[in-house]
Amino acid sequence: MRRRVGDAPPEELLVFDGRGLSTAEWTEAYELWVDARDQWEADHVGTVLPEKQTLSNCPFDSMSMLGLPHSGAWSRVRENGEDVTKCGAHNLTVEEH
Repeated sequence: MRRRVGDAPPEELLVFDGRGLSTAEWTEAYELWVDARDQWEADHVGTVLPEKQTLSNCPFDSMSMLGLPHSGAWSRVRENGEDVTKCGAHNLTVEEH
């Protein structure tokens, strides 16, 4: 079965490009990107977007470098019914980091 062009997800939902953003900008942009992906899937029931791909990791926050090592690996997790962005290395939210 051929897929109609109109059903194809927009390219900006396939790959997140956070290069050149500050830590706060990257985090906000990433969360908006994930929300947009979730909304697109909700609007297109039965269609699943490909696995998330990013062209950048969250940049180092100079303050976090003082006390915490940081891998830059951030992910979205469901916690208490809400999507939360957490550091993969420390299981901390952005605010906790």
